[in-house]
Amino acid sequence: IFCDAVFDQVPSGLEGFSLVPLLKNPKAPWKTAAFSQYPRAIPKGVKRDFPGDRAMGYSIRTAEWRYTEWVYFHNHTYTKDWTRRFGVELYDHRNDTGTSMTGFENVNLANHTEYAAVVKELSDMLHAGPNSTDIHTKKEKNQAAKTILM
Repeated sequence: IFCDAVFDQVPSGLEGFSLVPLLKNPKAPWKTAAFSQYPRAIPKGVKRDFPGDRAMGYSIRTAEWRYTEWVYFHNHTYTKDWTRRFGVELYDHRNDTGTSMTGFENVNLANHTEYAAVVKELSDMLHAGPNSTDIHTKKEKNQAAKTILM
């Protein structure tokens, strides 16, 4: 995150972007989503390819949504398998004022048909990953464009 502020050359193998440009210009356009991952045990009854393999939750959080896919994770190669999905979560944060730590993730909307387009868009963004140059939802793109034009 700050490697370029400390080292002449950023070590290879690191993911993400430097925050130094944002520190230099806090009003600069910036990505509007954060990515995270969290390990869990593979559900009972699922055959492991190798001992130590597990389920891994990959999440994307925007100002409006948190979306997570629980997928098979090959612990011996440190790779995910998007085709072996154990679960999906979608939580609505559009009315989240930041005052409640638990009030907005009680109802999983991922399987509600009226949110299918949101699930598709966030899934595509999640699979593109944090290094994608396009991780903005359509509404956030429009808001970002308005902010840049102002």
